[in-house]
Amino acid sequence: MNDNSNGSSLSFVDIIKTTKPSKILFFSASVLSLLGCVISLTVPLLIERLIDQLKSNIDIKLIVWIIAFSLLESVASSISQFLLSVSAEKVIFNLREALWNKTLQLPMKYYQKNKSEELVSRLTNDTTTVASIVTDEMVDLISSFFTLCVSIVILLFLDIPMTLALIIVVPLSLFIIIPFGKRFGEIAYKSQDRISELTMFSSQILRNIKIVKSFGAETKELQSGKDKFYSLYKLGVKSSILNAVIGPFLGTFGFLLLISVVGLGALRVSNGDISIGKLVAFIIYLFQVIAPFININMFFTSYQEAKGSLKRIFEILNEDVEPDHFLTNSVKNKNSFNTLILSHITFSYHEEQVLKDISFHVNKGEIVALIGESGAGKSTIFNLIERFYEPQSGEMYLDHVSFREVEPGLWRQSFSYVPQDSQLFDGTVKDNITYGLSSVTEEEIVHAAKLANAHDFILALPDGYGSEIGEYGNRLSSGQKQRIAIARAFLRKPDFILMDESTANLDSESEYLLQDSLKHLSEHVGVILIAHRLSTIMNTDRILVLENGKITGDGKHETLYQTNAYYRNLIQHQGMNKNQS
Repeated sequence: MNDNSNGSSLSFVDIIKTTKPSKILFFSASVLSLLGCVISLTVPLLIERLIDQLKSNIDIKLIVWIIAFSLLESVASSISQFLLSVSAEKVIFNLREALWNKTLQLPMKYYQKNKSEELVSRLTNDTTTVASIVTDEMVDLISSFFTLCVSIVILLFLDIPMTLALIIVVPLSLFIIIPFGKRFGEIAYKSQDRISELTMFSSQILRNIKIVKSFGAETKELQSGKDKFYSLYKLGVKSSILNAVIGPFLGTFGFLLLISVVGLGALRVSNGDISIGKLVAFIIYLFQVIAPFININMFFTSYQEAKGSLKRIFEILNEDVEPDHFLTNSVKNKNSFNTLILSHITFSYHEEQVLKDISFHVNKGEIVALIGESGAGKSTIFNLIERFYEPQSGEMYLDHVSFREVEPGLWRQSFSYVPQDSQLFDGTVKDNITYGLSSVTEEEIVHAAKLANAHDFILALPDGYGSEIGEYGNRLSSGQKQRIAIARAFLRKPDFILMDESTANLDSESEYLLQDSLKHLSEHVGVILIAHRLSTIMNTDRILVLENGKITGDGKHETLYQTNAYYRNLIQHQGMNKNQS
């Protein structure tokens, strides 16, 4: 792959290397297209002979040959177009597969800087644009160039003076067409950007439609949408203006050229220099000269648009993937670990230092609560444990194995993550609980659901575990979604479970049952909770207090209440005290 991501420096070779069109399909389509060109170039010569025979007996075989050749040219063109369509679909498939593979390997920092809707636009709009240039329009370029060259040779054979006049006049049109073509390319590039912005905007609004309606923001978003539609509308108008200018120009130019050829040809016919048949054949070839000129120009216009799309695709394909650096003694297979250790971890987002010399450990069989104010670094610790980011300094170990010796995907198999917002997928309850697992028994699914206190409400759904939950689980309550997410984490049978405010949407009874389940589960796994509910915090084995990126306390509730001012203030702020525990 070419490392260039600058659209102006991308060559056609870059496009071919990236899209990998089928050589067999492309070659076959090109051969058939050229065959169609040869046949179409032969027909005017047959028509010339037919017209010249009008004064005498007409050869019926000649008419049959003209009809046969015309039909054969139509068949060759149809098959060529079919092969090109298949080739285009294959190119789109290759591009989208490459983009999708790369997208899933990108580090989390990429998604912080870029919007997911923009990636969707790259997968859909840009791949289709690039596919067109390397299939249909590439073959059109080849056939147009071939037709142009052969037509000029035949025209010289038919009549040299008229052909020389044509060679001088026709290229003059390019001085008008080429600048228009560049302008078309600029507008097309801007339109692609506007469509990407519209895709991002509409996806975001529809995804958060409850917020839009709840805050009465319909009018605001209607205007925002109107502004984006109008931006596309203005580009469309500019494109229409160019079409309105260049279309009549080409039509007028072609008409004047035709009149000039007919006039000059009529003069030469009257002088006896050429026959009427030659004049008719010349006029037919005239159109076969003008059409390739237009096709070649349209190719370079589309090529400019494709380079813009390819630039956006390259920007993704050239991104660095998640680090897969291994040491010589790297871990190759999933092992079971008993202790997670973070040692002197320091981490910064850009220039803002979030974690400062963090050290702690969690053993299997422990439930550890991580508490602190918003922005203290709790979620960042989870992000580092999950290898979404790499620490600037310090070490993470599973037992004695450093994170630097384990590929991120293999490392993550030791953990299950339960996010605060219960991220679910469109599908069934069972699909979401078993997400990421290939072979799971029904008994294991039910057991995990029971541990998460989800089994009873799942059975009450219309189709039980086969019930559709809707987009983002919108057919379920917040608490139900949370319990399904927790069951999903349990089913994976990890060494450690990371729970980010996972009890926030549970009622008191469900929370109590979940805590009871966690106690049984923690006999086999280690659990780290980010929590604010004191009912959750005080039932854990240990509490880690995080203040301004540093751990200022590590111990049980009673000890921290006596020794840690932040923790004591937190307890008192929520109307509790040590004795109430």
